[in-house]
Amino acid sequence: MDGRKMNSPAIRECDFKTSLPPAAEGIFQAIWNIYVASIPASERKDCDALARMAHSDRYRVHVAEHAGQVAAFGMVYHSEHGDFALLEYFATSPLLRNQGIGGRLLDHILAAQGDTPMLLEVEAPPPADHSGDSMENRRIGFYRRHGVRMIEDFSYVLPLKTVGTPPPMVILVGAANGLTCIPVEMLRRWLGDIYESVYGVARTSPDFQAMFRNEPKTFTIR
Repeated sequence: MDGRKMNSPAIRECDFKTSLPPAAEGIFQAIWNIYVASIPASERKDCDALARMAHSDRYRVHVAEHAGQVAAFGMVYHSEHGDFALLEYFATSPLLRNQGIGGRLLDHILAAQGDTPMLLEVEAPPPADHSGDSMENRRIGFYRRHGVRMIEDFSYVLPLKTVGTPPPMVILVGAANGLTCIPVEMLRRWLGDIYESVYGVARTSPDFQAMFRNEPKTFTIR
């Protein structure tokens, strides 16, 4: 690819519960291929778990298509109480990156949330990266360019035990117009929901409790 932006991709939400099996299976296989190529093994669920997410009422699956093929996808978990969402997975095909496809899909997903805050679990930048050139900093920069901000001074522990140990993480927040800080109890409630409903890990677990030990009453979002 030469780095120029291509024509706008077709962006839509996929309903795996009502789609005909051949079409749904083809779309899901394309999503799975991008998922495996893009998401580190320590942050991935298995194929059956991803399929259950796609068919769950709590999830929405958004795709961007180019030349009739899935080019990027995003899987969004919606809290039962409707007070927040989680962009659990978001990835673009390695063959179609740097073409503006991922940015357009992200804008679509953010707009679909309205004013409902959407959290993102993102790898923390390495402390020694003062230049901002690391992959982690570039990824955060991509999200920031689309209006997503970071919960400052909060270290997130991804409760996923698959292949290896997940890296240190931070939490980003999008689609939260005017939100400049978040009370610790609200963050505790949201992340407790994610631990239990998304990963099947109790909020009484040591990792969860450690995240909120000696924390301030509010966190700044910037």
